[in-house]
Amino acid sequence: MEIHPKGTHARVLLSSVFGPYAQDDQFGSRAINPMELYHNQVTRAQGAFSLRMFHRSWGIMMIQENISAPTTVLDFPTREAFERELTSHHYDIVGISSIIVNFGKVREMCRIVRRLAPGAVVINVVEPVDLLTLLVQETLDADRFKVMGVGGLLSSTRIRYFVSKALGVSPREVTGLIIGPHHPSMVFLKDTIRVSGIPAEALLGEARLRELIEEARNAGDAILQLTQRSSSFYASCAATAALVEAIVSNTRALLPVSVRCEGEYGINGLAIGVPAYVGQHGVTGILDLKLTTADREAFDRAAAALRTAHDNIIAGAA
Repeated sequence: MEIHPKGTHARVLLSSVFGPYAQDDQFGSRAINPMELYHNQVTRAQGAFSLRMFHRSWGIMMIQENISAPTTVLDFPTREAFERELTSHHYDIVGISSIIVNFGKVREMCRIVRRLAPGAVVINVVEPVDLLTLLVQETLDADRFKVMGVGGLLSSTRIRYFVSKALGVSPREVTGLIIGPHHPSMVFLKDTIRVSGIPAEALLGEARLRELIEEARNAGDAILQLTQRSSSFYASCAATAALVEAIVSNTRALLPVSVRCEGEYGINGLAIGVPAYVGQHGVTGILDLKLTTADREAFDRAAAALRTAHDNIIAGAA
């Protein structure tokens, strides 16, 4: 199989959003988020012993340790440091981690990437994933297939784990695709949830599989409740690492990711979770599956709600 032209020597840059934080600036840091999350890494549950108290970018550090390509991590850099890094070194893949209140800074980072690393594949790990993936793609003015968000890959990893645990098998034996927004309205395609090719429903029963799907659907909220001021970063980091590896090794892996659609699944001008082949140039193609009537209706409802959320953000920014 042909791999990325640079193989595991393809350079990866992973960066947190730039500072300063909770200060008056042109990005509204204090007005939008006066109690900046990144200055409050101690969780109520863990107190002074919180690991994140000492490793502010622990999530992207985890990604760095789990991919084979040489990777640089910028731990909450200044804008000047982010720009200097892209000026000093060539990067093939750029990943940006942030939260929605810092979308102005994410947009500025995208402008810098467009100017200094226009050929890079960009992976978005910023929530809400679908809306911000579209924002990143539009800001970069990039080929839509060169920008993707973790999307359904996160929840597909969870359903694979829950099914494997219930049956006592390796997660590697389990497959499963999810379409729709990275949101509780996501659609689990039950027929794709299989164990060594055998439908999971035949092994677990309809009721038990439905329970596991709901557990996977709500896993993010459950983790947030348990960790309180922390976040569910383990699974998102694993999903991001899988995306990077698919690009570097040009595996053309079929992964549920958030990508801008233009006609696929009846969607135009909106980034949403769909099954896509991922290789050295980013998304190399979208698998447009024929959906059951129930899945089609659920997907259309979720996409309509996402479109409304997108239009409301655009109207608010106007």
